[in-house]
Amino acid sequence: MKQKQSTPSLPVRSENRAGGIIQSEREALERELKRTKENKEIKELIKNWQQKWHDLFDQDSKLLESGEFVRDNPIPDDIRTDFRLIFGISHASLGTQRACFDLFPEGKEMFRRFNDYFHGTYEVLDETEARKLLGDLAAAITVLKPTEILDWADVAVMTWEKLDESGLLQETYPLSEVIETATLQCAVIDEDRLRLKKWAANTFLSEPLYMSAGNVYELRDWVTGAMFDPAEDNVNRIVFKLHCSNWSIRQDGQKVYLVKRT
Repeated sequence: MKQKQSTPSLPVRSENRAGGIIQSEREALERELKRTKENKEIKELIKNWQQKWHDLFDQDSKLLESGEFVRDNPIPDDIRTDFRLIFGISHASLGTQRACFDLFPEGKEMFRRFNDYFHGTYEVLDETEARKLLGDLAAAITVLKPTEILDWADVAVMTWEKLDESGLLQETYPLSEVIETATLQCAVIDEDRLRLKKWAANTFLSEPLYMSAGNVYELRDWVTGAMFDPAEDNVNRIVFKLHCSNWSIRQDGQKVYLVKRT
């Protein structure tokens, strides 16, 4: 009996595989070249703003008279070690501060927020009022669809001293750690050039704003949030309101801590 022969499978064309590999390598190279170009542009923007801030500080009689904010020659290469700018912006005159923020996207709104922090008035909230804001915060974060899901139903309330004494201060982190970075959000809706400027501005302002608030991140997130996604900005607004009312939010990736500062 004659056996039925199976139909041989067609050989995979090696040139197709090779072509696919070449295309993938080309795309990877293009992405790398784009990142390199963007990083160069960001560095150029930061260096330009750094120079302009120093020039503005040089004209500020309030800073000059203090004798504490002398210009380094040459100015530091790394903005993160340019202590004249990091410590000086909160001591500069309102005119200088306004001119400094005007250099950035959404600069007027960022200056308004920065100025309100130092000159605004905030009421101290009791635990009941703080918990209500915490409910608003949980709802606002849900909109962002964060990568880490926190348990908002079982919140621990304690003082900052207890948080520190228990060792939880070292084991917990600011809420911003679980929120997707705003610079990635804005990439979807902004043109490349504007996205880069916002990204660069966020990097430039990080240390000055962190230091201006006394080594905490809430002011930084609230001020620079004006440049980014409205949903994330809403989260930062609530966190900032709690901060200014003597409450902080900490988390360990699962549990949420509502911490009263004295």
